[in-house]
Order: sequence, then structure tokens, then C-alpha cells
Amino acid sequence: METYFRQLASFFSLSSSLQEMLRFTCSIRQLRKGELVFPPDEQRSALFVLQTGILRCFILGGGGEEITDSFLFRYGEAFLGSAVLPGGKPELCANAEAMAPTSLIVVDMARLLPAVTQTPELQALACRLLCRSYRRQWEHKRILYHCSAEDRYRWFLQNYPGLINHVVHSSVASYLGVTPVTLSRVRKKLEAECASAPDRLPPAASESRRF
Repeated sequence: METYFRQLASFFSLSSSLQEMLRFTCSIRQLRKGELVFPPDEQRSALFVLQTGILRCFILGGGGEEITDSFLFRYGEAFLGSAVLPGGKPELCANAEAMAPTSLIVVDMARLLPAVTQTPELQALACRLLCRSYRRQWEHKRILYHCSAEDRYRWFLQNYPGLINHVVHSSVASYLGVTPVTLSRVRKKLEAECASAPDRLPPAASESRRF
């Protein structure tokens, strides 16, 4: 745990006083491939910070279907699946599934929240995480509303290098707001273009990375 925490403190440039505050609210959780962050019927108030692996974050549609909302695969990306309501219990609004063996730092928000209003540095850290999440969500919505299926997939390849080789393609289709059939057709088209003119595809399309 200490090694994970030192890496986290360095990544977010945490002061020694904030490190001491967070140290007693953090733990490590390992997920197997296919395991959910929140098991069925379980609601917890926690912030999950990715160390290694891949998380597919999703919400449930009106018919109970899973709608992929984001993928987390970079160190330090955060997931908060429960909305903590003042004076109420955490309300589960999203969940996440491990697409590979995944390691997370778990921050107990129930223990941390009372200190937020009295700790400016903690408020600043929360704002940084929220702004990062907002930018990611805004860009995703812009792509969905203004780009063709092919352009959405090109955007995915550029922003999630190598990820297409490590996740279920139907979840990528859900994330891009297209059907699996449409995604398959776009992929075949781009692969054919790449075979005839390699410079037509973003370099990230053919890259792989270690997750």
C-alpha cells in the first residue's frame, strides 16, 4: 500500500499534510477481469483511482441495458459511481467493469467528505478531478453529436491508443453511439484504407500498449 500511495502522492503533487489526511482513508483493491466495482445491490461511498488495468464505466438504460459511458486506462484516472447526497445515503448512478486485471486505490469518501470544507488543498484537488472528468465528458458528447460514425471511431483510435485490442467491441460501439454492425463496417473500411495507404489511419490505430 505504501508504494501505491507514494506514487499517487507524487502524481497529484500532494503536500505532506494532505498525504497524512488521505493515508487513513485509502486502501488497495484488485479486480479480476469481468468483476464489477460495485457488486449487485451494493452501494458504497468511494472514489476509485486507477493504478493499472482498464475500467469500462457504464450506466443503465431505461430497458436495463448497459450504456458504456467512458473507459479509464491511464494512471490516475478516477471513477466515482455513487452520488453522495447531503444528509442521505449514497445513490448508485454508474458502475464499472474491469476489462483486464485491474488495481485501484479506494478512497473512503464517507470519511473524507467532512474534511473537505475545512481543507482548501483538498477542495482544489477535488476541483482538478471534476474538471478533468468534465473535459472528458464534454469532448465525448461533442463527438457524439457532431461527428459521423467513421469520425467517431477515428477519434477513439487517437484518444484511446491500442484500447480497441483489449476491450469488447460491442462496448466500444455503445460508447461511440453506434451499433456493433456499424462499428464493424467502419473498422473494415479503415483497415482496407490502411492496407492500401497506411498514412490514412491515425498512427494510434496500429499501436499497442501495456495495460
